[in-house]
Amino acid sequence: MGNQTNETTHKYSRTYFTVKIISALFLGTIIIVIAFVALQGNMRDSDNAFLYGLGIFGVTALVTTLVHVFGLNRVYDTLSTKSYITNELQTKVSYADAVFLKKIFEPAYIKSEEWVSMKNVIALPEDMRRKVVMDTANKILAYKKRIGKK
Repeated sequence: MGNQTNETTHKYSRTYFTVKIISALFLGTIIIVIAFVALQGNMRDSDNAFLYGLGIFGVTALVTTLVHVFGLNRVYDTLSTKSYITNELQTKVSYADAVFLKKIFEPAYIKSEEWVSMKNVIALPEDMRRKVVMDTANKILAYKKRIGKK
């Protein structure tokens, strides 16, 4: 499949990577504030205020990581894929289509040089583009399955 990357394939991944970082910081801040307010009385009266603070930080780091790994990252990768297909390939796809298509458009494929450029889809009539993108994705994934790649 070769190294067929170009600048537009990375633009949306970079944008959503920045969004991921900002949302992780925002989520972490909210959790810290809620935990601090909930435990404020205990921390004031305790000789172990440092341990409470360390516990709050640990729980915050764990919860933020879990929420991002098992939830938000998937959403952001899907939105990145949808943005690329909609804006660069000028093809209308649903969110459900983007969930499927991210298997071939996600950042891991770009980094592993397995990116398949579909820029030629733009030359097709608008009503055919979605079908061609979906069919091509199905063929790529079927091929990868046959040769034992994920």
